[in-house]
Amino acid sequence: MTKASLSMPAITVQQILAAIPNALSLILPDRWFEDHSADVNVFESLYRWIAANRDVNIRTLHSKTYVGVALYKRLLATERRRIAVRSKLRGDKLDAAVAFSDCGSGPYNLFGGRTLRGNALVVRDRRKIRC
Repeated sequence: MTKASLSMPAITVQQILAAIPNALSLILPDRWFEDHSADVNVFESLYRWIAANRDVNIRTLHSKTYVGVALYKRLLATERRRIAVRSKLRGDKLDAAVAFSDCGSGPYNLFGGRTLRGNALVVRDRRKIRC
């Protein structure tokens, strides 16, 4: 996961969908975060939800899922709470654990070097993209 800077140029979901017509644009249910289990990594939960609701292979979702900055921040905050509750870590150790979790399984928030802003959730087409 690459952290997006607010000074970077932005891209919209509509622009992504225009470039990749078979990409999926999804909206998480209203209570998805509240219903998230502390037993499962938030990113894994996200991929499980996507796979359960769309015809995609869960094993490849990590490399083709993109989220807007607002949704990414919410995912990270949820993962931070989950790790803190389960492990009782605090401070730098908690920060390191969250960074490791994100780096290992978090979605992207940059698309073509441009920031995807807002609460967008896009899954790239199953086929390879030609740019």
